Amino acid sequence: LAIMGDALYNLSSAPEEGDEVDDKLTEAQDFFFQNDFSQVIEICSNIIKDHPREVDAYSLWYLALFNMERFEEAHNIANNWGKQCGPSSKQLRFSLEAAYLGLNKEGFASAAQQLARLKGRDAPSLLHFMTCASLAADMGLVAIANEVLSKCEGCDITIEDDGMVETLSSWTEMRLLDQDRKARSIKRLEGIMNGSPAETDGDDDEDHAVDPAENSDGERDSSSVYYEKLLAKAFLGLDAVLSGDIAKAEHYLYTPPATSSLHASSSFEDDPNIAGARALLQQAKTGVDAETTKLAKLSLREGPNIIIRRRVRELLANDVR
Repeated sequence: LAIMGDALYNLSSAPEEGDEVDDKLTEAQDFFFQNDFSQVIEICSNIIKDHPREVDAYSLWYLALFNMERFEEAHNIANNWGKQCGPSSKQLRFSLEAAYLGLNKEGFASAAQQLARLKGRDAPSLLHFMTCASLAADMGLVAIANEVLSKCEGCDITIEDDGMVETLSSWTEMRLLDQDRKARSIKRLEGIMNGSPAETDGDDDEDHAVDPAENSDGERDSSSVYYEKLLAKAFLGLDAVLSGDIAKAEHYLYTPPATSSLHASSSFEDDPNIAGARALLQQAKTGVDAETTKLAKLSLREGPNIIIRRRVRELLANDVR
């Protein structure tokens, strides 16, 4: 969703040249906001026929397909975009997400390796590298995850991305199936969940002891901090479900987080990541029943993290009732 918003913002804020392509792109964007994705695809495909290097047309075409959950086609559009215009950070991030949700390991590996080779002004941010590594690890692509992680060394990190990078880093190490690394990552996620610096031992460097609530002024945006707390809880609960520890999963997913009035606008019960992890817990306990489906649909309606989203989609796809 963040990438989608960024893409549409960049399009809508582009200089108005008044030419035919700009008018068509504006029309396509209007259809996008009306959820008329078929019209978006038709307009953008026609633009590409005459202007095969029109980046904004590829971007909107991809987003339309992505919203229709036609992930294989979206991945192909992202790849064509790269072939015509050259690889870019945004194009490869789109390719990675579509490949991940479409369970296309070969396509994901190819995009991840291209992402790792980008340099200069188009080099990915630390957050984008870490997102890629977390998805690779989640797909069992250990070599790819480690290759991408190696590119994170020396990357600058912004205050806004600090907590999210730490959360994704912890999930990545948990999925690499190294028990020592997993134990440390669980401690770090619990630190994020509780709003306190993660515990470290002698093997961890200081960069891992991150307090996601702190910045140079001693405070971060409260909604971002709360989101990271709930995502950490969801990841811990999901890991417990995958490990078969139902009691621990219930503890993580049904114990409200420590919070304050700053987060009153956020609802623990309606959080999409918590709802998605609860749906997977319910599936492990009772199979796909009415409560499982209710939680899964709540999660997808509100827009969960992509890692939660993939598993919830698979849950609903396997509902044969």
